[in-house]
Amino acid sequence: MASPVDLIRAQRAQILDEARRKAAALDLEARDLEKAIALLDKYGYVAIPKSEVGSSDEYVEVNASGAAYKAAISVAERAIRDAGRPLELRELYESCVNAGVTLSGKRPQGTLSAFLSHPSSTVRSIRRGIYWLKDVDPPEGFVTSIPTEGSRGADGTGEIAISAESEASEQERADEEELKRLMGI
Repeated sequence: MASPVDLIRAQRAQILDEARRKAAALDLEARDLEKAIALLDKYGYVAIPKSEVGSSDEYVEVNASGAAYKAAISVAERAIRDAGRPLELRELYESCVNAGVTLSGKRPQGTLSAFLSHPSSTVRSIRRGIYWLKDVDPPEGFVTSIPTEGSRGADGTGEIAISAESEASEQERADEEELKRLMGI
C-alpha cells in the first residue's frame, strides 16, 4: 500500500500534467489568434472584441430625436468627410468622445453602431465595423464585403463584384482560406 506522501506526490504529478496539457492548448490557440490578427491586419481589417461592440442579440433602442443620437451621427459624418476614407467604429467612437458626445449603455460602441445603423442616419456600414457616407459610393477599390460560406451577392449567385484592383491574388486567396480555418468558418 502506498504511503500518504506517495499518494500526494502522485496527485501532484497528475495535476501538473493536466496543467501542462491545458497550457499547450492555450499556446496553440494564442498562435492561431496571432496568425488571424496578422492576416486581418494585412488586408486592412481590424479584430474588435465582441465585448467592445456588443453582439447581434443585444438590442439597443435608438431615440431618433435624442441629442446624443443626432450629435453622434453628425460627428461620425464629419469625421468620415475629414478623413476622406471609410472609418472603423473605434475611430468614430473616439471622434465622438473627443467631441464630447456621451454615449450611454454598457457598451457605448454598440450604442454608436446602433445609432449609425438607424434608417435616418447619414452614415452606413459598408463592411462589419467599417462606416462610410450613406449617399456616397465608397472610394475606388474599397471592397465593401467579404464573401463567406453561404453568402449571396446582390445578383443572388453568390458572386460579389469587386473592382479589378482588388481581385484576390493566389496569396490573398490562400490567406483567406487560412483565416477561415483559424476562425472555424
